[in-house]
Amino acid sequence: MGSLVASYVVANKKIDALNLDGAISTVLVLVNNLIPSWSKLFYSVNLSPELAEINNDDFIKEYREPLLFLIGEDDSTTPEENSKELYNISSNQIKVLAIIPDTEHGETMRKDKAIKAYQDFINKLVCCKNS
Repeated sequence: MGSLVASYVVANKKIDALNLDGAISTVLVLVNNLIPSWSKLFYSVNLSPELAEINNDDFIKEYREPLLFLIGEDDSTTPEENSKELYNISSNQIKVLAIIPDTEHGETMRKDKAIKAYQDFINKLVCCKNS
C-alpha cells in the first residue's frame, strides 16, 4: 500500500518528482490480488469505507510532476497491469514505466535494470550544467 501512502503525502506536500514501485490503484485491487481465486468461494473481505474510497487513479490524473513507475515483471502482489493502467492515466510530460524482468514484489531496487531506470529518471530531472 506504499503507493497509496506516497500519493497521499504528495497530495498534501509539494515534491519535485515521484517514484511509485509496485503501484496499485485501490486497496480493493490489492486485496483481490492477495486472495487466491479458489478461496473467494469460502470467504470475502469487507473494506472499511475509508479504505474503499482511496483511489490512486484520481491522484495520478491530477499529478503533474515527473513520475517513475517501477514494477517487477513477476509481481503477483501488484501485477504490472496496475502500473500500466496508472501510467496510461497520467498526462505527465515526464513519465517512465520500467518493467523489471524476473522480479517479484519488493525486489525491484535489487536489480541492475531498475537502478539504471531510476538513474536515467533522475538524470532527466537535472536542470543545470556545471559552470
